[in-house]
Amino acid sequence: GFKPLAKGWQDVLDDKKDVVVRLEEEEGEPEERLTEKEAKALRKQVRDLKRRKKEAEGEERKGLKKQIAALEARLEAYNAWKEKEEAWEAGFQNVTKDGGVRFKTSKAGTGFRPEQWATVELHLTGKVRGGAEFHTSRSSYPLKFIVGEGRVIRGLEEGVKALRVGER
Repeated sequence: GFKPLAKGWQDVLDDKKDVVVRLEEEEGEPEERLTEKEAKALRKQVRDLKRRKKEAEGEERKGLKKQIAALEARLEAYNAWKEKEEAWEAGFQNVTKDGGVRFKTSKAGTGFRPEQWATVELHLTGKVRGGAEFHTSRSSYPLKFIVGEGRVIRGLEEGVKALRVGER
């Protein structure tokens, strides 16, 4: 499970900061997230230790075996996390150049794209990276607002302008 942790909501509301949602560690997520560069260095370290292990004897060999197992466990956790991230990323479309607003379409729309000052009404489901849902309007009323009026977060307005009527 996860618990959303939020800080600085007044700054967010005053439009001084972006919304940041931090999650406690999810099950299956490595304790420390390695970068690709760090994972590459660990792979090299494992190869070097395996070479040393071939020549080692007794206690030294046992110690190297333990080191190799620990490093391989970290790499295995990293690889599992990376596969999960890549699966989550598949199919998303960027709305903004920096990738800050993205969406995944499950049903194509055939209508027009809302423009500035258009009134829109929609249901939305917000998910954090990895797929955990943090908000949905499906169990209540749809959200209704005027695009460009500034009554919802900018990311939602940007995302709505990229969708077509009827799109899910």
